[in-house]
Amino acid sequence: MPGVPSGKACDCCRKSKKKCDEKTPTCSRCIRLGLKCVGSGQQRYKFQEQQPFGTSKTKKKTNSSNTDSGLQVKADVIASLPRLPPSNKITILTSKYVQATKLTTNLKYNLAWAYGFFMFEILRHMNENEALDSAVDALVCAHTNFCTRSDISVETLSSYSRALRSLRKCLDDPTKAGTSETLCAVMLLLICQNLNGSEGQRWSGHCEGAAKILKARSFTKPQDDFEQQLLLSLRGCVLFEGFFNEKIELDPQQWTFLVGNELDAKLPEGQLMQYLAHVPNILRRARAATGEREIAILRAETKPMYEASQKLLLQLQGNWARGPPSDPNNTLKIVVLHAYYQRAYGIGLLIVTILNWVLHAFTPPFDAIELIADSTSLVTQTLELAKLACIYRPLGSGYILILLSASWLIASNDNEKLTVNIMLEDYRRDFPLRDTDSLMTELKWMAEQLQYFPVACA
Repeated sequence: MPGVPSGKACDCCRKSKKKCDEKTPTCSRCIRLGLKCVGSGQQRYKFQEQQPFGTSKTKKKTNSSNTDSGLQVKADVIASLPRLPPSNKITILTSKYVQATKLTTNLKYNLAWAYGFFMFEILRHMNENEALDSAVDALVCAHTNFCTRSDISVETLSSYSRALRSLRKCLDDPTKAGTSETLCAVMLLLICQNLNGSEGQRWSGHCEGAAKILKARSFTKPQDDFEQQLLLSLRGCVLFEGFFNEKIELDPQQWTFLVGNELDAKLPEGQLMQYLAHVPNILRRARAATGEREIAILRAETKPMYEASQKLLLQLQGNWARGPPSDPNNTLKIVVLHAYYQRAYGIGLLIVTILNWVLHAFTPPFDAIELIADSTSLVTQTLELAKLACIYRPLGSGYILILLSASWLIASNDNEKLTVNIMLEDYRRDFPLRDTDSLMTELKWMAEQLQYFPVACA
């Protein structure tokens, strides 16, 4: 039964026998009629009976003397048959995944651009680990649901639940728990939670799981390019949650090992991440501090990192201001480089903003005048970037939501907070996250974590 291509129209247009423009993720007709669009632009197959090699249907009699040779001939024929195309379910899943990760000039909904280029290699690692296979299925469902801007479907929730069960089984298997495929499954489920929403949860749980897997592996060097790219994306998630989630227990050396990556070790963004890797341990020591002297020591450690990070931010700002070199024959390259420079600058802003926030918490009020001026400049730069990054919304500029949240924390007056809050509310609508009141409650809780340190008055 070889598979024969049967078009790329969506299910609704097929059933109604209407022409489908086959756009992804949703065709124009379904958008106009408000219908749920399934399968638009995805290659389908229909299956037809076929006699391989023109063999006759007539059965031939055999005797006991040639049974063994007959079985051998039959086995040889079966082995020589062409492999059948995958079933429609697997074909559609693979096609949807490729469509969601293939780089085009439109980065608004592209998963690989938003979450990491390790996604280009995932299909090579499928059929080896059930947790990864189930996580890919859950991700495709979540992404399709997200792109149609509809409420989360039963299919999306079911696929996510199946992926969680598969992940638990792999984590219980010592031979699979520490593999790069299982670690990748954790990362994909973290992305699913971002796309699906996580109402009522402060921590994802997946970052804790990733940290435990890495600890169990003793933070060994990445085995291949796939794992190296994976860790490049995963490190930020674990690091940012590790600021406040005390269940992520890594020592300073482990944080440094997690963040260090040969792919960007010599780039400004990689060096900034190295500075940020010191923050979880600094915050833990600050929460345990009982006197002004201990806080003064932490301030002395943080200030040089903050000053060095400001210089690196200027480099990233300069790269973005200059933009990519002109190449009229490669539009995709120009678009991706422009978005890359913009995002690198945004991540740099985020890291400097966090260091400003931490250093301000350790600094006596009368010595914080320069830090307050810096915070005002950082907030202004963030608001300007947020306006320009709109062209890549929603997924392509998802990092702006985190940057705006950090800017709210360092805003030095009510007018700044109000302006940031308006932009934050606008970007919040891009994702099915908790409502604005819940988000503000979380930000206020974070702000409280850096208050009431025993800082000298002058």
